Parts: sequence; structure tokens; C-alpha cells
Amino acid sequence: LLAIIGLCLFPYSGSVPSIYAQAYPTKGIQLIVPFPPGGSTDLTGRVVASYLSKKWGQPISVVNKPGAGGTTGVVFALQAKNDGYTMLMHVTSAGTLNPAIEKKLPYKWDDPTLIAQTNISPLVFIIKGDSPWKDLREVVEDVKKDPTRFKYGTSGPGGPSTFAIAQLLESAGVDPTKVARIVLQGGAPTVTAVAGGHVDFAAQNLSEVISLIEAKKIRGLAVTTSQRVKQLPDIPTGKEAGFGALNLVGWNGVAGPPHLPDYVIKKWDEGIREAMKDPHFLEEMERIGADAAYLGPSEFKAFLQEQYQSALKIAENLGLRK
Repeated sequence: LLAIIGLCLFPYSGSVPSIYAQAYPTKGIQLIVPFPPGGSTDLTGRVVASYLSKKWGQPISVVNKPGAGGTTGVVFALQAKNDGYTMLMHVTSAGTLNPAIEKKLPYKWDDPTLIAQTNISPLVFIIKGDSPWKDLREVVEDVKKDPTRFKYGTSGPGGPSTFAIAQLLESAGVDPTKVARIVLQGGAPTVTAVAGGHVDFAAQNLSEVISLIEAKKIRGLAVTTSQRVKQLPDIPTGKEAGFGALNLVGWNGVAGPPHLPDYVIKKWDEGIREAMKDPHFLEEMERIGADAAYLGPSEFKAFLQEQYQSALKIAENLGLRK
């Protein structure tokens, strides 16, 4: 009788972890955004959180933890319990650019558990709405004359402006380190600084600039994609503006603390992959200026490794790495 009972209990006890895994999530989740509200990562995180919370029947709260150019929020997420209830909305600057610049950054590009890319976002080179500059060539020509007279805004040490403007100026024979770099805490403050004339120019994500371009507070002079973007059809590509080197594109994706259980990775990966087939999700992404673009765990990690190596080379060539 005991042997029979033991045989009956054995498969049941062995299936308990599987049962718990299938139940995930059973409570609310924090999705950490390492920048203030209003930037591209925040907007993307809210679209992702809204879709998955409805799908899974559990609240997913976007929690903004800005600071140190994204480092504060990333470190918070990495130090969280690896049970899938604290996740990270990852982004270009914090994901690959900051690690390429900062030798002493408290994490490496591959420390997070990388799960899925959600979207890419063109960058837009922007100036103040009433600036006398008519096009990108005029900006570059003026900067060439005396780089020390100008300053640009960026959302962090490894913010998109840091690298996009380095690409642009280096291609024109200008040392980008001679232009003052003003580090602001997020994309929205950077765009606001351009609109207010506190910095001369920046290159920020499409979702962060659309409203102020429409309000004529800022003007876009070029986009970094190979084709013009639907939301801003009158703005030329970097190549059309005469600067094909201006081609950095931003990305967002979902990541988590190291050593996440496989069932958590699978749940998020499947959720993001299914979102790519949902018309409402795709419409929301387009509305905020993001192009939905899925990569699974292995592809996402390979993409980030490539991005990191490219950024590392730029940072070292330009003397940005420290």
C-alpha cells in the first residue's frame, strides 16, 4: 500500500513547479522605466504594460526610476528578486551606449536577462523652432567654424544624441568632443531644453519630438532611418540631407534581473510575440512614434552584442570612453 501511495505521490510532487510556472503571473508586476515620464521608453513601456496586463489579467505598473542617465533604474531592476515581478523596459542608451562609454558602470551590457525587442525608433535631429538654421548642412557649417560656441543635449552619458551627433560631426571632420555635451535626465527634458534654447540641438527618438514639432516649438532637420517616416514626411533622411553617417536608430525591449526562470522568459517572450499580431497594439505603437519590431531572446542578445561592439568602437575612437 505504501509503495502504491508513493507512486501516486511522486508524479504529483514532481509537477508542482510546473503548476506554479503555468500560473505566472499571480500578482501585480513592476515594469521599471529608467527615465522620467514622457520619454520614448516610458511611452513604450505603458503600451506594453497595458497590453500584457489585459492579456494576463494582472496589473503591470510602470515605475519610473530616473537618474544617472538610466543607470539608477537599470541597477534597481538588476538587483530585484528574479521571480518575474520586477522587470525592465530596456533602451538603447542604458542597454549598450552607456556600457560602451562608462568603464566603471555598475553593470555590463549582458548582465540583464534579455527577453525580447519590442520596437525600434528613428532618431530626429532637432533645433529650436525659431532657429535661423534652415537645414542640417547649415548647422554643420556653423559648428565647423567654432565648435566651442555650441552645446547639445543628451538624455544620458550614452544617450542617443551623444552617438548620433558624434556620427554626424565626425563625418564632417569636426571633433565632437569640442562641442559642449549637456547631460539631461531623459528624452523629454532633452527635447524641452532644445525648445527652450538651453541647448542648440539634439537627436532624440521620434516619439519624444512629435508633439513639439507639431506645436512648432522645435524643428526636425533629418531622421536617421534609410527612408522618411510616415509621421514626419517632410523631414529628409540623413542621407538626403547630405549626411549618410547619421544612421543610429533607437530600440526598446523587455529584460529582467539575471537568472530569470525559463517560465518567466517564455511568458514574456510569447506575450510580446503575440502583441505583434494585435492591431490595437500596433496602432498604439505607431501613435507614439515607435515601429513595432520583435526579436526573441537569442536574436535580441545577438543584436545588442553587435550594437555594443559598434558603440564601443565609436566611443574609443572619439575619446568618449572613460
